[in-house]
Amino acid sequence: MFFTIFTPTYNRQEYLKILYHSLINQSFKDFEWLIIDDGSTDNTELEITSFIDENKIKIRYHKQVNGGKHRAINKATDLAVGKYFFIVDSDDYLPNDSLSIIKTKIDILKNNNVIGVVGLRQSNKGIYLGDKFPKDDMVLNHIERSYDLKLKGDYAEVTRTDIIKKFKFPDFKQEKFCAESLIWNRIANSNYRFLCFNKVVYSGEYLEEGLTKNSINNRRKNNRYASLLYDELSKSKISMIQKVRANINYLRFVSFERIRINSFIRFFCLPLGLFIKCRDYLIK
Repeated sequence: MFFTIFTPTYNRQEYLKILYHSLINQSFKDFEWLIIDDGSTDNTELEITSFIDENKIKIRYHKQVNGGKHRAINKATDLAVGKYFFIVDSDDYLPNDSLSIIKTKIDILKNNNVIGVVGLRQSNKGIYLGDKFPKDDMVLNHIERSYDLKLKGDYAEVTRTDIIKKFKFPDFKQEKFCAESLIWNRIANSNYRFLCFNKVVYSGEYLEEGLTKNSINNRRKNNRYASLLYDELSKSKISMIQKVRANINYLRFVSFERIRINSFIRFFCLPLGLFIKCRDYLIK
């Protein structure tokens, strides 16, 4: 099996059929569709059962207690059997040639530290959801892409399964949201990179209730994950101004009882970080 297409889902029955048909129509067929149902209360299970009964593509379905997308990813990396792991959300879909394009790019990888590829995402109206790369087939990690080149937006990341299995999200019991960048940053800090190219291989829209639109609120409610993300980022190979921003965000989201002042930069950032934290409490 070459690809595991992994879809985390929670009460998205009405969107899954679009993704399902896009997978049926893929020109490259060597993949499984692994669905982790994060405790849906709608008819998601019945919908997926009907897909399985059609027997058009290989589908595996696992339902678990609601715990957030990051826990669904952890479970999926345990179960995945494809050589490469591709997260495709339940309200999105793949163009018909998506997997063929990705496979062609993977075939040119030669360095073992280049563990996957990154393509472009677009909206249903054809608008890019992430900045284009300065040139095609650039070899970058997530930190270089986001902080050196300052590229913004979302991309389609496809990763070697044996590598991503090693990078699990931590489990803070009372929290249900963790930004995926925590793992991408850890992969970058482990000296792994991706081949980045300027072709669209992923389509979809953001839902109003989706995770992306609620990013700041989710970080406030899940402050252990958020503060861990910015604490680790502040120690990464980024510019001084970016370290200052990371420390301010750490102070913004960390709970008062867990604040750790372990560097001069963080001490310097303390007044502004606490001011923003207090402002968040007043306006939330």
